[in-house]
Amino acid sequence: MSASLGETLLRVGLKAFIQSTPVGPIADLLGELAEPFSKAAWKWLSGKDPQARKACYDQLASLSPERAKAIVRAELRGTSLSETLKTDIEHYLMSVPAMTRQTVLRPNDGGRADTLLSQLPRNERDLVRILPLRPP
Repeated sequence: MSASLGETLLRVGLKAFIQSTPVGPIADLLGELAEPFSKAAWKWLSGKDPQARKACYDQLASLSPERAKAIVRAELRGTSLSETLKTDIEHYLMSVPAMTRQTVLRPNDGGRADTLLSQLPRNERDLVRILPLRPP
């Protein structure tokens, strides 16, 4: 099964964070996670046309927490990060789909992810909104 655009966006951001060689408890790393995650995700997303960006956001918002956790777990496998930090990152990033849903939520959307083009991120700072503010 090929990865959806939403799954790929999550992977791209996570890989950039892993490459920044994080050390310490997740609560201390949130600021360090946001920059490489949003920068890499924006670089990847900005190369897409508006309809592909919309599809990406819709797919990311529709990911289940379990699927997001599985994606994160697969990307973390084989890294030199501590098991505690891996688990913390899994729990933190499995919230990204829910945060994405919150950023595009509208009263008349019928409860499904249907991103308006005006709701799409316009720069890497806008992508920080899909990251939880604190660890779960």
